[in-house]
Amino acid sequence: MNSYPDLYASAEERAVPLSALVELTNACNVDCEHCYLDLLPDHRIGALSTEEWKQIFRELAAEGCLFLTLSGGEILIRRDWYELAAYARKLGFALRLYTNGTLIDDDVADRIAELTPVAVEISLHGATAETQDAITRRPGSFERTARGVSRLRAREVAVVLKCVLMRRNAHEFASLRRLAREWGAEILFDVEVTPKNDGSYGPVALTMDDATFAGVVAEVERDRGDCAHSRHFDRAARLADAPCAAGRRTCHIGPTGDLSPCTQWTTPLGNLRRQRFRELWFGNGTLRRIRATRTGDLAGCHDCAVLEVCNPCMALSLLENGNLDGPSPTKCRTATARAAAMGVPGNAAGSTVSARLVQIRMPPR
Repeated sequence: MNSYPDLYASAEERAVPLSALVELTNACNVDCEHCYLDLLPDHRIGALSTEEWKQIFRELAAEGCLFLTLSGGEILIRRDWYELAAYARKLGFALRLYTNGTLIDDDVADRIAELTPVAVEISLHGATAETQDAITRRPGSFERTARGVSRLRAREVAVVLKCVLMRRNAHEFASLRRLAREWGAEILFDVEVTPKNDGSYGPVALTMDDATFAGVVAEVERDRGDCAHSRHFDRAARLADAPCAAGRRTCHIGPTGDLSPCTQWTTPLGNLRRQRFRELWFGNGTLRRIRATRTGDLAGCHDCAVLEVCNPCMALSLLENGNLDGPSPTKCRTATARAAAMGVPGNAAGSTVSARLVQIRMPPR
């Protein structure tokens, strides 16, 4: 049996959509201040029906998709969430569920456990009710999320907590790690606050200041074990490689059937109500361009001093600059901070981060 790296390489070579993230709904029962979506009820946007989603699942399975993530909005708002999840498992998908956890009562927890998902990923944006409720703009959300996690763990469901670190919650970074351990869950941190999908830069104002950002990135890298960069970085191989998996072996489908390479790609490639998945996936010109693009084709990447610690993103470049070639200010800021933490000299080519950022090094344990 192939290892994951071999599987991924084979999928990219043949453009197999190995992993798909589908947003079943844009409706949500919380209103997180940093959310990139416009949260609208299904009837307002004409969301796909149960049968339309099942048809899409069948098409994904036929093209070799193995990993399916059900996301939102909040998936548990849809009355058919369990029917769709159970159908996905019947088709053989390895299933992940994204939720904020606030609607997980005992019945929902039982149903989720029956699905045997790979994991349930739950948004948690504070280690205290004060912080979490302020970010979600819903009083009581922290306590409801905590009870949801507890119910899942009692049923031995794997839980991954996900936290976007911002100005409002960065001071709780260590507390969030401790809380995850107490709850028996893994926790993943994201330091990037991106514009909304409609182009609004409102959420970006929530990001950490440079000094806090650099310190938090250093802590995250220490947790990952990336305390020193490799001295054997192969720049030529990196430049000849694809920037990411989007449009090559991963895809995103929105609640009305719009197909995109990934969640941050704001211009749909087409709609699965009007075209079959296979037709769009193999026939779309933008996807052909994405698959032909190498990291070395992106503006600034070729001679960037910190390329070895960067994860370029064409979707963010498109959102922030209006073109695919970048560079993305968000990604360049993160790369500069990672480089500082890991001892890699220099700034990202497109970085606008102040000079003091690179003076901050990883704190001692």
